[in-house]
Amino acid sequence: MTVPAALPENESERLARLRAYDILDTSPEEAFDRITRVAAHLFGTPIALVSLVDENRQWFKSRQGLDATETPRDVAFCAHAILEDELFVVPNATLDDRFKNNPLVTGGPEIQFYAGAPLRTKDGLGLGTLCIIDTKPHDLTDLQLEQLQDLADLAMDALSLRRAGRHAIEEAHQTAKLGSLQDSFIDSINHELRTPLTSLAGALGLLRNGVVADLDEETQSVFEVADRNTHTLMKLIVDLLDMSNIEKGELVLNFESFDLLELANTVADEANSDKKMKTARVSIDDTAVSQVVYADPMLIGKAVSALVKNALRFSPNDTPVTLHLRAGIESVIVEVADLGIGISLQDRSRVFKKFFKLDESGNINGAGLGLSIAKRLIEAHGGEIGIQANTPRGTRVIFEIPRTLMTQDQQSAPSTS
Repeated sequence: MTVPAALPENESERLARLRAYDILDTSPEEAFDRITRVAAHLFGTPIALVSLVDENRQWFKSRQGLDATETPRDVAFCAHAILEDELFVVPNATLDDRFKNNPLVTGGPEIQFYAGAPLRTKDGLGLGTLCIIDTKPHDLTDLQLEQLQDLADLAMDALSLRRAGRHAIEEAHQTAKLGSLQDSFIDSINHELRTPLTSLAGALGLLRNGVVADLDEETQSVFEVADRNTHTLMKLIVDLLDMSNIEKGELVLNFESFDLLELANTVADEANSDKKMKTARVSIDDTAVSQVVYADPMLIGKAVSALVKNALRFSPNDTPVTLHLRAGIESVIVEVADLGIGISLQDRSRVFKKFFKLDESGNINGAGLGLSIAKRLIEAHGGEIGIQANTPRGTRVIFEIPRTLMTQDQQSAPSTS
């Protein structure tokens, strides 16, 4: 009479984990066939198997010397092997009460010797075995037992790599699908919202400035709020389009020589004249001198403006935001310093990510795209950007760009990782 193996105590968890590998009833794969070929050759046995045990059977992912693709679990040697922490060895099945009447012993494939090394997950769940089988009795040396375990570990590594690879492919497909949806969404925003918002902003501007009709103070205040919110939404749309173009590699850099100090002064003047910004003031440090660079003035200006506006958002009223410029060896270094709330060490590695916001209360406007776009624009010029603490408080955002034209490779847009 055949003696079936007991069920593991963690059988439900074990089966769930086995299914998570999504390997049952799949086609042969060379990674596993190579292991069973080596095992059969190394130990001189006619049969070597990678066997996986589910509810009712043992199924062979790889098999050497055996035509069957599976056998019932209640006669499977491997069902016993997965219960063990160590290798499960049956030197002579015809002398073992558990197996001497087993149909796999009394009939084909006429097993007499069996040795199985469990395929275990890192948390100890036995999914199956790498096993070797012979039609005559055997004994294994300690070295051979170690070798069989090493091959089983390789089989488990192949299982894990296979699972990781499939997940990576699925994620890539999902990312591609989401990317396609994102592009469609951004295109829709551009076509469906940008044009009417531009018209609305123009109309609100005329109303707010009293061009169409004289307005009382309360009505004018309402239109000012609407005008401000409209421009905020338009800026978000522009930022989304910019980010989309950068990530799709469609960023175009138009290089020319220009004075970075003049650009910094322009950014400062625009920020100081913007009534929507706080009363914090933007100034250029006294030591700054002309710094001529060969870059895209519009994109560098956009990056500097984003850094200045971000500094203003997090600065108390009536505190300075200062632009510092200095020369590097073959570069120009620009620093935007504020006396605001500062940025923790933990957040300094995250502030350049898309949609990351230091303030989650909603008290500070912004979609979390400005710094991310600035970083990508600077990197597109072959530059670097980083954050340091200011003294006595606040933040210093520092970037550096080359003075001269870069190679074609350097001019390509940065990666989106």
